[in-house]
Amino acid sequence: MIFANAIASVVSSVTLVLIGRATELTTEQQQQLAALTALGAKVIYRPIDVCSSHQLNNLIRWLDKTHGGLHGVIHSAGVLRDSLLVNKTEAQIREVLAPKVQGLLALDQATQHCELDFFVVFSSEVSVTGNIGQSDYAAANGFCDAFCAFRQRLTEAQQRHGLSLALNWPYWHEGGMKLQQDLVPTAVLATDDGIAAFYQSLALGVPQLWLVSEQAADSETTASRLERPLVNSDISAVLQQTIASVLKINSEELNSDTPLSRYGFDSIRMTECLLRLQRDYQLNLAPTVFIDYPTLAQLSAYLSAQAAKPKAVLTPTTPSDTHDNDIAIVGLSGQFPGADDLEQFWRNVLEGVHAVTEIPAERWDWRTAYQGQPGNRWGGFLTDIYSFDALFFGISGRDAGYLDPQTRLLLMHSWWALENAGIKPEAFAAQPSGVFIAAAHGEYAQLTEALLQQPEDFTAQFASSLPNRIAQFFDLTGPCEVYEAACASSILALHKAIQAIQQGECSQALVGAVNLLQSPLRYLASDKLGYLSPDGEAKSFQAGANGFVRAEGVAVLVLKPLAQALAERDYVYAVIKGTGIAHGGKGLSLIAPNPSGMTQAMLNACQRAKINPSAIGYIEAHGIASPLSDAQELYALADGYQQHLQRHLQHLEQTATTPATITLSSLKPSIGHTEIASGLASLIKVVYALRHRLRPGIARFTQIHEHIALTQTPFTLSAKPEAWPEPVATTGEPLLRAASVSSYGDAGVNGHVVLQEFLAVDTSEAESGRHLILVSAKTDTALTAYLHKLAGFITTQSPRIADVALTLQTGRTAMRHRFAVVVESIAELQTALNAYLTSASSIKQCYTGIAVQQIQPMPDLNGLAQPAYLSALAQHWVQGYPIALTQLYSAQQAKRIALPGYAFDLQPYRLNVGYAVRTFGQEAGMVRVAYPTTETPNLEDYLRRLLIELLAVSESTLLNAASLHELGLTSLHAVSVKTKLEQYLNKAIRLSALNVFIPFVELARQLTALTEAETTAQVGLPVLSVDTDNAAQPFPLTDIQQAFWLGRTLSQARQPVGCHAYLELTFKRLDLARFTTDLAACAKPAWHVKRRILKRRSSVHSGAGKDLYDCSKGKIRLSANRAKRMAGSGEGRVIASLLSARTWAAVYDTSDPL
Repeated sequence: MIFANAIASVVSSVTLVLIGRATELTTEQQQQLAALTALGAKVIYRPIDVCSSHQLNNLIRWLDKTHGGLHGVIHSAGVLRDSLLVNKTEAQIREVLAPKVQGLLALDQATQHCELDFFVVFSSEVSVTGNIGQSDYAAANGFCDAFCAFRQRLTEAQQRHGLSLALNWPYWHEGGMKLQQDLVPTAVLATDDGIAAFYQSLALGVPQLWLVSEQAADSETTASRLERPLVNSDISAVLQQTIASVLKINSEELNSDTPLSRYGFDSIRMTECLLRLQRDYQLNLAPTVFIDYPTLAQLSAYLSAQAAKPKAVLTPTTPSDTHDNDIAIVGLSGQFPGADDLEQFWRNVLEGVHAVTEIPAERWDWRTAYQGQPGNRWGGFLTDIYSFDALFFGISGRDAGYLDPQTRLLLMHSWWALENAGIKPEAFAAQPSGVFIAAAHGEYAQLTEALLQQPEDFTAQFASSLPNRIAQFFDLTGPCEVYEAACASSILALHKAIQAIQQGECSQALVGAVNLLQSPLRYLASDKLGYLSPDGEAKSFQAGANGFVRAEGVAVLVLKPLAQALAERDYVYAVIKGTGIAHGGKGLSLIAPNPSGMTQAMLNACQRAKINPSAIGYIEAHGIASPLSDAQELYALADGYQQHLQRHLQHLEQTATTPATITLSSLKPSIGHTEIASGLASLIKVVYALRHRLRPGIARFTQIHEHIALTQTPFTLSAKPEAWPEPVATTGEPLLRAASVSSYGDAGVNGHVVLQEFLAVDTSEAESGRHLILVSAKTDTALTAYLHKLAGFITTQSPRIADVALTLQTGRTAMRHRFAVVVESIAELQTALNAYLTSASSIKQCYTGIAVQQIQPMPDLNGLAQPAYLSALAQHWVQGYPIALTQLYSAQQAKRIALPGYAFDLQPYRLNVGYAVRTFGQEAGMVRVAYPTTETPNLEDYLRRLLIELLAVSESTLLNAASLHELGLTSLHAVSVKTKLEQYLNKAIRLSALNVFIPFVELARQLTALTEAETTAQVGLPVLSVDTDNAAQPFPLTDIQQAFWLGRTLSQARQPVGCHAYLELTFKRLDLARFTTDLAACAKPAWHVKRRILKRRSSVHSGAGKDLYDCSKGKIRLSANRAKRMAGSGEGRVIASLLSARTWAAVYDTSDPL
C-alpha cells in the first residue's frame, strides 16, 4: 500500500491492479483503497493466489482486453515462519518458499509477452546477511535475487521486456513485516527514504541492489523508553517478564528448566528480546547467548555471573619463568597457496594477498565434474603437489607414482624442517624422536583403480602410512601416530606431541599436517551443505560472510624442550607455553560448534601456560566465515580470556586492571581454509608475528558483521598489520609478548595453543679468520641448484659468515657430490659462488669432488680439524673422508641459523584421473622390457631393461647410481627380479645373489659369473613331452572328475553342476608374470582356468603319468571375446572342446612365446 500511495500521488489517472489472497477486505483495507481513489487512481483488487498460473494468466488476458495491457510489476508477496531449522517442518518451509519461488515463476510466465517498463521484486537483506531462524526465508529471497539477474539476461536477449530488479530491503519503519513498535531497531528505513531509493534504483538499471539505511529511529520514541540498570537481584524476574511478554504468555507459564525453543522462541522473538534488554536495561548481549544458554535458569545464571563478576573458583596459578614444561619450536617448513616457502607466506599475509584461484584444470574441470553440473570453482591450491624427488628418498619411480602426494610432501618438508633447524637427520635419530601427523585418508586413491591391483600400493594410501613412512626413512624410534579430528586435527597432533615429550616418551618430535584437494567429491558435498563461499572470499567476522573457501597446505615443525634446545645451541623461533583440548559435548547438532568447548580449551591452555593475561596481545582465531560460528567463537574467546584474567587477579588479590587490547585475526581470508592443516597454518602465522613484533590484520576487512559486537570484549579487528607494543604487567614490569591460536572442528574437538616470543641473548664475538663452507647433494644437478639458492640467500639476508659455516658443517648431511671453499667474509663467499656458478674465473681454495664409498679415515685426519688446516680439511672432505668438525666453533663464535633447504630434483609422478593407467616415468626415457629370442641371452641387457621398467628410471640414472638401493630397489622388488631371471635363464637364482647395495654394473657382473657356473641347478619349468599321436585320447577320470561328470549328466533343469576343464600347453619360454598380468587384465570373464599340479596318464594303455608344472595358485580370467578370437586355431579348437566335452585332456604345442 505504501508504493500504491506513492504512485497514485505522482501519476495522474493511473490504474493500479492489486492482488492478494484475501477474498474479503477488512474495513481498514477498504478505507485504504478509497484513499487511493481519492488521489485520482483507478484501483482494481482481485483475490488471486500469486502461485496460481491459471488465475494469473486469466488476469493478464483480461487486462489486455480491458486496459490495453500491463506496464509494470511489483512483486512484494512473502510469508514468515521463523524458527530454528531443526524445528521447521517441511510444510512450513514450503509455505515460505511458495510466494517467492513458485509465485515469482508464475508471475514471470504470465507476463512474458507484456511490454513492461519494469519487473521489480521486493527481496530482503536476509538473503545477503542471513538470520537465525530464517534459513528458508533467506533461501527464498536468494532465489529472487538470482532470478532477477536471469530475467535481465532474457531481456537483453529480447525474450522479456522491462528492467528486472531485486531490491534487498532492510527493516522499514512503516509497512512490511514489522516488529512491535517499541522494538524497532536503531537503524531503520523511513518511508520517504525507501520510496526515493526505489526510484533511484530504477534509474541505475542494475538487476539487484542492497539498500542500507543510516537513519536512526525516532529520537522522541527512543528517549521515552525506560532506561535503568539491570542489577543482580532482579535478573531472573526481568528475564521471565521480558521473555513472557515477547511470547505473549503469562510469566507463570514459563518453566525455568524448559528450553525456550519449546515455547516458540524463534529468531524474531529472540531479536525482540535482545532489543528490549539492550534498550531498557543497557545490557548488550550477543544473539548466540540464547543458543548457549537455552533455558531461563541457565540464562539467568549466566547473566547473574556477568553482573556480579564473581571471582574464579579454579586453582590459581602463578606466572613462572621456569622452562620445565616449555616447548621450543626450533625448525619449521611449510607450503601454502600463493607461497612455496614460509618467507613468501609471511609477506603475503602482511600485504593482504588473496591467494584463492579457480580450480586448476589439471585437478578437475569444475564446469562438469559435479555430477555433470557447474559447481563451486574456488580454492586455495599449492603450486605443484605431484612432483617429487623419489630417488633422494630411496623410492623407485614406479612406487613414487602410486605414493599418495600427501606422503611425498610430508617427506620433503620433514627434511626441510630439520635443515631449517640446522639438525642432521642422523643426529635427530640418535635420540628418541616421535612423529605426530594430522592427516585424513587421502583422495589420491579415488583417482584410479590401478591402486587396487597391488596390495602394497593400496595400503600406501592409508593415513596411518604417513607417519610410518617418515619414521622409517629418518630411522626414528619414538611414538609414531596420526590424528584426524576435522579442522582441529593439527592442534590435536601438536598437543599429543607435547604430552609425549613432557611424559618422557620421546625427547623431541616432528609435528606435521597436510591437506590436499584431489577429488571433486568433497567439494560437491560441502557445496550442497552450503559451507562454501560462492564468490571465493572467506569474510571472517565480516558483513556479508557467506562461507569458507577450501584450500591446501602442508607444514612440519621440529619441537624440543626449551631447556634441551638451549643446551644444544638450537635456534628458537618461539616457545609453546601451553596447549588445551576440549570437546564441546552435546550441542545443537553433531557438527555444530559448541562455544563452551572453545572456552574450556582456552582455559586449559592458559592454565598450563601460566601466562600473565596482560602479555596476550594477539589471538589467531579459526574464523570459519559463518556469521553464527564466528560470533560464537569470538564470544567464547572473550569469555575464556575474562575467566583467565579473573583467576590471575584473584591470585594477585586485585579486583581491577587496565583492559588489554587484543588483536583478533584469521588466516582464512588470505589463503582459504586448509582444513586438516589449518591449525599449524595459523600457528606459523603467529610465530612470524612474534618474530617480527607485528600483529597482522584480516585481509580485506571492511565492516564487522551485524551479529557481532566488540563491546565488553578486549578485541579489535582491522585490515592492516600494526606494530606490537611491549606488554606491561599490572605491577609495571615489562613482559614478553604472547599470543594464542584457536582451532575447532565439526567433529566437536576444540584446541588452543598459547605461544610466547623468545629473546635470544647475542653473545657472538666479532668475526675474524677463515671459514670452511661445505655444501653437498646427491646429484651434481642438485648441488648446482643449491649453490644458486645459497647465493641468493646471502645476497638478500647478509648473514654472519661464521653462522653460515657452522650450520653447513654441523647441520647438513654429507652427500655424494661435494663443494668446499675457504673464505674470510660473506662478501668473499658471494664472489666465490658467483664465479663458480658462471665459470668466470678460477677460485682460490675451492674444491669439488665425488665422495668415494667405504673410505676409512686417515689416522691423524681429525687432528686437522683446526682453523690452520681448513684447506686440507676441504680437500679430504670432498673426496669422502669423514671429519669431525664440531670443535671448529665455540658457542660465542657462531650459532646455527636457518639457511635455504635442499634443492630437490623434482620429477612429476601422477596417476591419470578417471581410472587410467600410470603415466609417470615417460619423460625419463623408459622402455618396456624386450625379451630376446636368441638361445644365448645377454643377461646384462635383459637385467638392465628389466630394472628400468621395474623402477621407472632412465638408463643413465640406473647406470650412474651408486647402488640399486638408492633407486628404491627393495627386497620385495628383489623377489620379483629373482622370479623373472629364473624364468628367463631357466636356472635357479639365490635371493642372496641379488645384492641391492651395489651398482648395477657390479650386480650384472656377479650374476653373469654365477649363472655360467655348471653347478647352477635347473628350475622345474614346464617341460612337457608332446604326445601328438595320442592327443585325442582322454585321460581316465579321477574320482572328482567322475563326480563332476555325473553331476552334469544327472543334473535337473534348475540344478546345474559346474565342471573344471584342463588344458596342457608347452612353451619354449614362458614369462609367468606377464602371462598372469595379461590374463588378469581381461574384462568380463566368461570362464575360469584353475591352475594346479595334475598327475594324469597320457595313454590308457601305457600307464605312464606326467607331472604338470604348478604355475601358481588362484584363478585366471579369460574374456568371451578373446575366446572367440581364438576360434579356428588349434588353441581355439581345444577351448571349444573343453567347453563342450564331458572330459578332455590335450597336449598342445606352440612355438611362439606367450
